[in-house]
Amino acid sequence: MLEDLWNRFKSAGYTGSISSRSLSGMEGIHFTEKSDSGEDDSFIHEAVYGIDPDYTAVCIIRTGFTGDKGSLPVIDVDDWKDATKAAEALDSAILNGLGHTKSFVIKGSGAVVRFGYAGDDLF
Repeated sequence: MLEDLWNRFKSAGYTGSISSRSLSGMEGIHFTEKSDSGEDDSFIHEAVYGIDPDYTAVCIIRTGFTGDKGSLPVIDVDDWKDATKAAEALDSAILNGLGHTKSFVIKGSGAVVRFGYAGDDLF
C-alpha cells in the first residue's frame, strides 16, 4: 500500500512524507513511512494515528499543495515530539471539526496534513 500511496503522492507534485499502517491487531501504533523532505515527520504521523485507531494513511505535504489552506484548521504545536502536547492540540481541533475535514495546516511550517481510513482519503 505504501508504494502505491507514494507514487500517487509524487504524481500530485508533492514533497513531504506519507505513511500507512495495517490494522492487523498489533498493540500500539505501528506504521511504515516514506519521505523526501529531510524532516523527521514520524512524530506527527504517530500523533495523527493516535486520534483514531482505524486511520490507515497519513500524508504531510511540505510543498506542492495547491488547494485552499484558508479553509483548513491550523494546529499549533511547539514540539511534536511531546506526545502529550500533540494529543492535546489534536483533541482540541477534533472538537472544532477536524474529524470531518481530515486535514489541517501545521502553524509555522505551513505544511498540510491529510489523513483517513484509506489511501483514497488523502487524494
